[in-house]
Amino acid sequence: MYSNPSDAKNLNLPTLDAEETQTLTNEQLDTFLEAIMEYRYFAGFYLLIGSGMRPGEMVALKWPLVDLRNRSVEVKETRTRVLNEDSDAKTKTKVINQSTKTKKSKRSLALAGRVTAALRLHRMLQNKEKLLAGESYIDKGYVFANAAGGPVEYRNFYRSFQACLIKCGIPHVKLYAFATLSLRFSWKKARI
Repeated sequence: MYSNPSDAKNLNLPTLDAEETQTLTNEQLDTFLEAIMEYRYFAGFYLLIGSGMRPGEMVALKWPLVDLRNRSVEVKETRTRVLNEDSDAKTKTKVINQSTKTKKSKRSLALAGRVTAALRLHRMLQNKEKLLAGESYIDKGYVFANAAGGPVEYRNFYRSFQACLIKCGIPHVKLYAFATLSLRFSWKKARI
């Protein structure tokens, strides 16, 4: 035998066409940010764009980890869907909060002034919602809570995102692509 058949230099592997991640242009982003103000989770989109936070981290975020005065947020948990191992469960999966994947994922993020303003407005609207709901609102401390005070289902947040893209005439973009926007985004035209 003159060569090893498993030698990598002898292999002819097919090339994979990697799917290019689509992101928004600056003009599309401005249009999106104006339109998203009509949606319940507008501040979440500002947070994703302005901080590079992952969607699972954003929906797991609780108010004690947000410092509006010093314009920062602590990332410690993520919200994820896992297989429900309970044999009596009505659903195959369940959503849980868990620690971030790595120690480096636990971090403090500085917030732009516009993101902080969006979070302040969101908190004011959330407090108003609590008062209107009365005892039926069970406050669990989530920044992005559902109408009953519980954590937002990521899918509901994503549906708002897709509905806004359609309304703005913007082609499909994956939500996690927003993390890259914080690197190039100019807050000049964004209005809150």
